[in-house]
Amino acid sequence: MKHVSTLDMHNIDFTKAFAPQVFTAEFKTQTEPLINKLFAELRSICSAWRAAWPDQKTYDLAKDNWIKAFVDAGITSWDRVEYGLRKQRQVGKPFIPAVGEFINLCTPDPEEIGLPGIERAFAMAAVIAHPAADRSKCLQVVYHAACETGFHVISSEAAEKTYRLFKKHYLSAVEIMASGGKLRDMPAPPERMIAAIPTEQAKNKGRAALEALKSINKGTA
Repeated sequence: MKHVSTLDMHNIDFTKAFAPQVFTAEFKTQTEPLINKLFAELRSICSAWRAAWPDQKTYDLAKDNWIKAFVDAGITSWDRVEYGLRKQRQVGKPFIPAVGEFINLCTPDPEEIGLPGIERAFAMAAVIAHPAADRSKCLQVVYHAACETGFHVISSEAAEKTYRLFKKHYLSAVEIMASGGKLRDMPAPPERMIAAIPTEQAKNKGRAALEALKSINKGTA
């Protein structure tokens, strides 16, 4: 079994991976064989597949909708679909998943590929958001997400306000990394040694971010 980080996803255009695309005959031609193969696999996994596809007309309509959804999500590689199928086999339900549910299965969780969970990554981002922090020693995937979120936003806004925004960018960065895409280049180490040492204020910001998230999670439990 291939590790997720080694899957061959180079056919995906990462400049468009997270934006809807125009559904054209070219995209349909490219994606339809993938969906045909996927549907055959799903029929073998989900014993109650006829509940979703009782006749040929319904089956064909579902196939068109799945093609459009996969194009919107930038999924054009079988390796990525195969990753979702491995998860689907563990679900243990006999029914065909909704297309959005299956697309989520095709996206790796950070911990599955050895990366920090979202909350831990957010705390790390809070530390490097401080101007005195050495950002060159941060994980590239966290640095990328923090840049997309905005260091000023992370350092100046309340955690409950910035966490959701950071989560979106972090999961996108994880997706890019897992698929072999290019993340933002890491900055060079600071010239002065004193700037390379995280200040106590920066460390406190990271701890405060974690405590704020614990409070949020308790409130939504």
